[in-house]
Amino acid sequence: MPAFELQDVLQDASVGHLTEALLKKIRSEKDTALVSPQIDTAVTRARLRAAKEFIGDSILDTSIRFRQSLNRESTFLRLPEEIITHIISLALPAHNSSTGWDVDRYQFSLNQMRMQLAATHVCSGWRDICIQLSRVWRVIDLLWPRDIIRLFATRARASSLSLRLSTSYHDDSVSNECLRQRLVVASPFLIQNMSRMQHLELHLPLRQHVAEEESRELWNTLRHLPAPRLEKFHFTVPSVNEMYLSENLFSDQAPLLRDLALGDDCSISGLLPQGFQSLQKLSLNLSFKNAHAISFAHFPIMLSNLSALVDIDLYGDCQFREHIIPSLHTIGTLPDCTVLSITSFMTNQLIHFFSALKFPSLRRLQIHSIVWSDVDSFPTCDLYSALPPAFKTRFHDVEKLEFYIEDGGVRAYAETTSDCELDLSQTYDGRPENIATQNTIKHLLRAPARILNIRPKHLVFLCDDPLEHAWMSEDIWRKALSAYPSVERLSIPEELPLGPLISALDSEEEPVCPRLKILELETATSSDRNRLKELLGWDGSRTYMFTVVVTNLSLVLEHGRWRKVS
Repeated sequence: MPAFELQDVLQDASVGHLTEALLKKIRSEKDTALVSPQIDTAVTRARLRAAKEFIGDSILDTSIRFRQSLNRESTFLRLPEEIITHIISLALPAHNSSTGWDVDRYQFSLNQMRMQLAATHVCSGWRDICIQLSRVWRVIDLLWPRDIIRLFATRARASSLSLRLSTSYHDDSVSNECLRQRLVVASPFLIQNMSRMQHLELHLPLRQHVAEEESRELWNTLRHLPAPRLEKFHFTVPSVNEMYLSENLFSDQAPLLRDLALGDDCSISGLLPQGFQSLQKLSLNLSFKNAHAISFAHFPIMLSNLSALVDIDLYGDCQFREHIIPSLHTIGTLPDCTVLSITSFMTNQLIHFFSALKFPSLRRLQIHSIVWSDVDSFPTCDLYSALPPAFKTRFHDVEKLEFYIEDGGVRAYAETTSDCELDLSQTYDGRPENIATQNTIKHLLRAPARILNIRPKHLVFLCDDPLEHAWMSEDIWRKALSAYPSVERLSIPEELPLGPLISALDSEEEPVCPRLKILELETATSSDRNRLKELLGWDGSRTYMFTVVVTNLSLVLEHGRWRKVS
């Protein structure tokens, strides 16, 4: 075959065809060598084997170079590196996409890690960009294998790190021994990298207190380490025996710390605010152990030294009773605090709290308090009146007010058009037949109107379980509804008895809801429906003009007749 024809054939042949031709030629020469007595068979085989490996490596190298050349010519990899970087960031999983307590967080975290590593195996160009993108590798989970943790920390280079260890009750794939090993690995890793740490979250469920010794060693290691870059620290790890001491946390050297959350097994008494002047979000779980170790009066003093706080979350122990009187003078002001959540404290404790601290910018308030009849009493223990004065003036434009009624508690929820929110719940230990309990219920239902000047158009009552008549008697209904003359729509659940409500609406002594247009009921018995027809004066004896809607039965009462609606 002429040389020019051979050249054309070789140009048209694929790499696979050329490889096959070379191997066929090698086998042919090998067979020839084997039948020739003048050639050393062992030497020939060695040469052929070396030649075969050389040819194979050359073909592989050529193929790689060829694919790299094609990749460089691809439209995607000719994009600016900034755009490719952004695409990679969008393709990687969101590390903060927590999916709740019913998910195996260990497997969820492993899947995130595998997806991240898989991003480096698309092509060499993509791999080079991924590895150079240090922020992709800065989030590390201590549940990962040790080599992977080191790999991520190395690829993150000088970037700040985000370290977490979080398991749930459903993480059956995390054995106790595995957890112990991970906690043991964490201590030296923190010693080496604490100066780079930006976020640090450690959460373990109660069932894993078997690793308490390792958890305590980890705590004692990290609490003495300075944290110059740390912005977020969450620690909720159970302890059966001693509490985790918080004295000298981070050696009082965490100047950038903005978000601090400590679980109920962390001692609060030794927590000093001097080293946390940048703190904006604080969450403390004040367990029964803490309640016995420190008075609630200590917290306004501590918080007054954290003037940058924006979001506060305090969780107490409803079984601990402490009698404390209102503060005689203001201890401090939190000028930037806009969100406050206080749960499971006694009413007299909260009244002391609001008398000691000022919240001029507060816009979202969530409270759950307990009224103990042997300690708290109305009206001397009126939580609504104790709310921050500036906050109480922000609810003049409430459209809808919701009351959640339960056996021994009333919760009020209101939201304004200017993004202010009140969620106030109070529980009490009295029986409904007691006069004191009835007065408490009346007060809690009327307080939003009387103290916060809420004038809603829509008044909603909600209830999870059926209540007996005594909890919402005719007198209680009448007193409650008379406080809201602006109501145009009234919604009642099926769990609340209608009889006392209808009697209250039918009262001639104290007319209620004069502007009512729609009475929305979930259900109504035949006797209740007859009473409603009488109430609306279908025989001409009354002047009520509102419409009754029974949602579960798809009934509407109009012009004295019940009409079925689709």
